[in-house]
Amino acid sequence: MMRKIVHIDEEKCNGCGLCAEACHEGAIEMVNGKAHLISDSYCDGFGDCLPECPAGAITITEREAEEYDKKAVEERMKMRQEETEFHGCPGSRLRMMNRDQDAEERAERREGLHSGNAGNETNESCCATEAVSRLTTWPVQLRLVPVAAPFFDGAKLLIAADCTAYAYARFHEDFIRNHVVVVGCPKLDPLDYTDKLQAIIEQVDLKDKIGVCLDTCHVWDGGYDIVNDLEGVFARFDEVIGLERLHAIHLNDSMNPCGAHKDRHEKLGQGNIGCEAMRRIVRHPLLHGKPFILETPNEDEGYAKEIALVKEWTL
Repeated sequence: MMRKIVHIDEEKCNGCGLCAEACHEGAIEMVNGKAHLISDSYCDGFGDCLPECPAGAITITEREAEEYDKKAVEERMKMRQEETEFHGCPGSRLRMMNRDQDAEERAERREGLHSGNAGNETNESCCATEAVSRLTTWPVQLRLVPVAAPFFDGAKLLIAADCTAYAYARFHEDFIRNHVVVVGCPKLDPLDYTDKLQAIIEQVDLKDKIGVCLDTCHVWDGGYDIVNDLEGVFARFDEVIGLERLHAIHLNDSMNPCGAHKDRHEKLGQGNIGCEAMRRIVRHPLLHGKPFILETPNEDEGYAKEIALVKEWTL
């Protein structure tokens, strides 16, 4: 039948998704970063999505189209509602916490304690040193956080090793505060986070602020064969992270075979990576001018010998 229906110009669409949110019938979805009319029968042709489009990509046109099916829309919206209801472990459910409100409540509690215990120095000292959580989002595990989590929008993102919260006493105050944080251990977790990190980086506005370090032992233990396929590893790094974001290299041999996921550093030339592969890494033109940092199990004398060896490789 001939009737009015929404038309989306994908060339003009900027992928903001406002039209999909405004469509009460769920007829519009974001597909590969563009708005897409998924079924003529879901569109009533009234154009509720029209004023929401900042790019002028949506118009109402008249063409041959399926009849609007109100019953199908109701069933679809019911199904979408069921899909959005959370049925998993509560610990993996997305949450955002208002720490400003928490601070106000703590201040009120302290005021109550002080007024009821005037002159009690022990109580006041306890309150003054109260530990405060700065965490505002959940979950924090990189393996659980969705790439498109809403709390990433406009946030200052901190990606940290999961052991840092135990090793650094002021981790909440000095790092988590005013940040969205995700933690993980690409060395020991039985997962490859490269694709997920790539997807997160693609959403970052200030990409020029991103810098990463490459550790030869971690890469090797993580399953990337820098002995037999160094060029392939660099190509993968460039694809996922971008070589322009590589700022430093931790130069370590490994006690383990490739892909062991154990992270056991070894002295240069005494592990499974070996001197020849290390020499190729140090001399590689893509790494020219970048700092190399030794983290091998050495004392000062051993480091002096390795520094001399690395300098010899650069000649």
